[in-house]
This record gives sequence, structure tokens and C-alpha cells, in this order.
Amino acid sequence: MATNNNDTNTIMQQLLNSIRKPLLFFIPSQLLDQLENTNYSGLKVTRIIDSIVILNVDDSIRHIDNNLYQIKLLEKEKILQNNIFLLLQQKALLNDKAFEFLLDSYSKELLAWVDYTKIMIEYLQEDSNSRTLDNYYPELLPFFELQHNCLQQHKKTYFAKFTKTIKELDFRGLNNSNNKSFFVAKHKSLNQQQTDLLIREEEADNYLLQYVFNIEIT
Repeated sequence: MATNNNDTNTIMQQLLNSIRKPLLFFIPSQLLDQLENTNYSGLKVTRIIDSIVILNVDDSIRHIDNNLYQIKLLEKEKILQNNIFLLLQQKALLNDKAFEFLLDSYSKELLAWVDYTKIMIEYLQEDSNSRTLDNYYPELLPFFELQHNCLQQHKKTYFAKFTKTIKELDFRGLNNSNNKSFFVAKHKSLNQQQTDLLIREEEADNYLLQYVFNIEIT
């Protein structure tokens, strides 16, 4: 059974969006300030720097001002489970090259957000860091952990289902100790005692910056 390009593109975008939405989210300015040759002025307009927001499925961005985010996050596990079903459908419909492209895009998006949701938790666990966010309160931390755990479990299920088609992309550069990202470098400068942070490859950072945060890198 054939499928047209428009249908495929729509489904791919739906899959990618569902990884990061709904999501509790923030970008610390101190992480961005250390980057050279970047332009993140557009992020200031959306007020997501140093402020916790929820990225909604309908593409809206709302600041945390009530408990509705709890209900939205509880939907995430179900959404990610449905993604496995959609991917299996696409495997039956697409030719090998098209399906490999879909999996490659999905893998990059998933791994980037598994990493960044963990980074946000690590950032919040430092009391001095959490005080830089204008609307953080400790009761939020378990929900940051919940969304990371959902993505982490989905990652395991996803790669278990599709290991015959793809290999997990090496975003962390574990065999290259010289290739450290700005995320890890910043965390280590904030807390030199944390020696067990994973090294994340520059490619993953650039993917987040350019395609997720829409930050220009020159």
C-alpha cells in the first residue's frame, strides 16, 4: 500500500512534535550566555529564558501558573506508546530508504530530548540554579523527573522494537573524551563535584540549538 509524501511528512512531524509536547521546559540564560557566535534574541520574545513553561500539544507556550500541567504530563506516556504503533504502520507503508530517514529523524529528536530533560533535572537539583528561575518551586521537580522517565522508557522500547533497522546514534561521544558539549562544560563549572555526567557530543547540542531552540549558530 502506497502513501504520498504529504501524508508521510505530516505523520513524521506529528511524531517529532509528540516527543517534546507536552513538556515542562526552560532555558537557563547562564547556559546560553557562555555560547559564542549565537543569536537567541528570539527566545526572549517567547519568555522561555529563566522561566518554566509548558510546551503544549497545540503549539502554545504557557507559563506555570496552575496545576493543569500535571494532567497534561500524565498524557505523555500514552502519546509515546502510540508513537510505536504509528512507526510500525509506517514501516509497512514506506520503502526502506524512506523509513530509515523517518527513524533517523525520530532518533535524533528522541535522544536530544532524553538528554535535555535530564539536564534540566540536574540544573534544578542545584539550589543556587533553581533560584535563577522566576517561577520554580520544589514541587515541580518530580514532574520534570516524570517526563524524563517517560522519554527514557520510550527510548528503550523504541530501540528494542527497531534494532533490526537502526543502531542507536552515538550522541554522547563516549569514546571521545575531548569532545565535550557546552551543556556538560557548564554543569561541571557549576559543580565540580559532579564527575559522572555523560559527555554529550557537539552534534546533539547543535541539533537542539538549531532545530529545537531555533538559535542561529555561525
